[in-house]
Amino acid sequence: MATFADWTERLKVYNDYIKAMGQYAKDVADAALTRAKTAGEWQKIAAIQMILKELMIAQNALKTEEYKVKQEIDRIRNQERRAILLLRGARIDSFQEAWAAYLWFQGRAMAETGDKLFKIKVGPDARSPDNFIDNSKPANECEELPASVKNVLGLAAWLKEKKYMAKNGSAAQELLAQLFSEINNLAAETVTKLRDHITEIDKQEFDLLKHPAIPGVAASPAAAKVERAAEKIANLA
Repeated sequence: MATFADWTERLKVYNDYIKAMGQYAKDVADAALTRAKTAGEWQKIAAIQMILKELMIAQNALKTEEYKVKQEIDRIRNQERRAILLLRGARIDSFQEAWAAYLWFQGRAMAETGDKLFKIKVGPDARSPDNFIDNSKPANECEELPASVKNVLGLAAWLKEKKYMAKNGSAAQELLAQLFSEINNLAAETVTKLRDHITEIDKQEFDLLKHPAIPGVAASPAAAKVERAAEKIANLA
């Protein structure tokens, strides 16, 4: 069954990535400081010590932000639990809450990908009334999906408007599951990239000057300070 689990995983792994980057930058700076002391490069020693202090302050700020990260992870996980109810294939009590939660993920996904999600087309087998159940009045007969609805985002909007659910095992439900998977895959791709960067850090192959922007993840104030300190260390080391 499709989930949005990688949206919480992305936030957790990003936090691990920033912490690993900070520790790696500190190790690089400590090594540079030792070399500078051996060579008697007093100006460089002072500069490295200043940046190390800046990095330490940023790392401490990162630790104080961890509770906010945990709160955000819990919030997204709760959003996921509500949104996934839309794939249940039968009537649900929390219809509006489920749609509000789903639309949060859809909005974020579209902000990252533009019109990519529009490319999932609706075939003729997903249009007949027997694909749907009226969530408000399950005994009522449902309408056919209009011909004007061409893609899965249109299908989703129509289901919300009509207060319909896609029946379990129907072609419409399969399309919704595909849409959910596409949205989750956006976060999954970022998780893979972040883990690759953590591996580079572990192998001491990570370039502190070229740390990449992470799609869909906005650096917190503390994380941004860690990144800036890491860049300064790379320039001095």
